[in-house]
Amino acid sequence: MLFDPKELNYSKIRTYLECPQLYRMIYVEQKRQPLTPLSSLGISLHRALADFHKRSGGLDELLDSYDAGWVGSGYADAQEQMSHYKRGQQLLEKYWEEQSQNKALVKWTEKIFEFPREEFRIKGTIDRVDQNPNGTWEIIDYKTGPEPIIEANMPGLQLTIYGAGAELGLGIDPQTLSYWHLSSGRKYSAPYDKAAAEKVTVLFIETGRKILAGDFPCNPERCPACLMKDQCRACAQEREA
Repeated sequence: MLFDPKELNYSKIRTYLECPQLYRMIYVEQKRQPLTPLSSLGISLHRALADFHKRSGGLDELLDSYDAGWVGSGYADAQEQMSHYKRGQQLLEKYWEEQSQNKALVKWTEKIFEFPREEFRIKGTIDRVDQNPNGTWEIIDYKTGPEPIIEANMPGLQLTIYGAGAELGLGIDPQTLSYWHLSSGRKYSAPYDKAAAEKVTVLFIETGRKILAGDFPCNPERCPACLMKDQCRACAQEREA
């Protein structure tokens, strides 16, 4: 896939804000981040839910979708993979119980949006868009990470730009932005704020212009936890200094 610096999305902006050098490796040099047990399980769950809601059905169909989309990479051994596989099954069973009580219409899953701003195109893929019985719209993103981080960052960059994408790219008026935390079964929600969306969009543009300028410094604070530090020239230079 060719690198297009004028195409912005949440993952690119988040990566650049964490470490511009990491952005360069992933998006300019197109090096792949290694999968971890958590990321592989997250991908598997997202695939299962997207496939299931496109064709509906019962719990058996949901678990069939899980089997079909299972990602087996990133695990240390077969035992670790099986442990995470069973954990994923449990989370989907819990999800099914909660979803069966949901009165909203699942209008779209894996819905792509795009809208222009200045010299850029802002894109994204929303996990799920619901229309409630009263006609209001809700943007939902599934999460499997730590619950306290989600609660402390509501609605955050991701949901806010998704709200803007729903409004400007899909032509709907979202009222609610939600993270559905699959591990706990809790849903964290916040109202869509157009003023906040404008601020986030401006941040995207400002960050995009740094990318266009080729400004890719290393953030040494991120190095210890970085999955790509062994491939990073800047990190190697820091170690040698």
